[in-house]
Amino acid sequence: EKEKEKDEVDIDFSQQIFQEVLQSCFIVLQFHKTNYLVVESILLFLETSTTFKNTKTESAALVEEKIKLISEVMNKHQQYPFIQNSGSNILRNVSVLGHRSSFDSQILLPVVSALKTFPNDQNVQSNGLAVLWSLVTHKNTRQIVLDYDLITLALNAIISNPNSPIIHRMAIGAMRGACYENVDAQETLFKADGISVITKGFKAHITQPQVVLESVSIFYFLSKNSRYRPLLREALICNTLMEVLRLHPRNEGIQNWALSTLWNCSVDSEGSKDVDAAGIEGIISSMESYPSNYEIQEDCIQILSNLCFYKLGVSKMKSGGVVKLTLNAMRSHEKLRDRGKILIQMINRESNCVTM
Repeated sequence: EKEKEKDEVDIDFSQQIFQEVLQSCFIVLQFHKTNYLVVESILLFLETSTTFKNTKTESAALVEEKIKLISEVMNKHQQYPFIQNSGSNILRNVSVLGHRSSFDSQILLPVVSALKTFPNDQNVQSNGLAVLWSLVTHKNTRQIVLDYDLITLALNAIISNPNSPIIHRMAIGAMRGACYENVDAQETLFKADGISVITKGFKAHITQPQVVLESVSIFYFLSKNSRYRPLLREALICNTLMEVLRLHPRNEGIQNWALSTLWNCSVDSEGSKDVDAAGIEGIISSMESYPSNYEIQEDCIQILSNLCFYKLGVSKMKSGGVVKLTLNAMRSHEKLRDRGKILIQMINRESNCVTM
């Protein structure tokens, strides 16, 4: 017990010393913020330490003072990518730890400037986009990020770094946050030929689960608007989503987003034709693999119902055991009984079988 108490005292003392060192770093940084070597060394230390791990106990004003200082030194040393990278990474850590309300437009300015100045620096791009992604999902800082034309910054990052899955993921995540229930951001993406840029990059990283998850989710938001569906069809998005279902059969999140997008795409005759042409085997497989997932079962039933309405894919549904799968879904999910019954009736009618 005495040894344990001694260890706890040592840990507390070490943490106290460490916090004092951190505070000293900020004091030195304040007095030598124009000295590149001092700034570089201190930012490297702050970046690799648990600088802001304990800031939840600090006042918002103190946290804001610290991140303003980081932003200021980034602004004073705009020509050095190392400082921009370290500074952006520190700011990202602060935002992820829940200090988003401490950010304002001026603090973000050097982050945005670094994204524009170093388009091919993957570290600067990934950390800068991560800051914007974190802030655009928060109601208090969302508009600040949007005012910096987030969509253009993210698209340029993808175009400049086509072979980087991490940048693609960060850029898509930031744009997804911007486009969520935001018609203006969606329209900006549409006018900038963003669908084409995203789709091209998405196909290049289709085996990367995290990239796929973010990409498919933004396709879902766009597919809800009939204005954007023709462009998604031109990009052969239904074929790509079927490939996604095949490549990521065990990723429930990806399955859910992909099927929800296919549901939106299949609401009209042209979209249903695309889904049918891409092959409905993936949809049937998802229905079979996730019987307890209500959302997936609902998506599958709705997609197949849309196809039946346009007299498409009925023979494949019959031979693929969709009637049995639908009955199982109806037993497991009471809310699906009416929709499931309609689907079964449509399959039986179109295949000239006896209606239930």
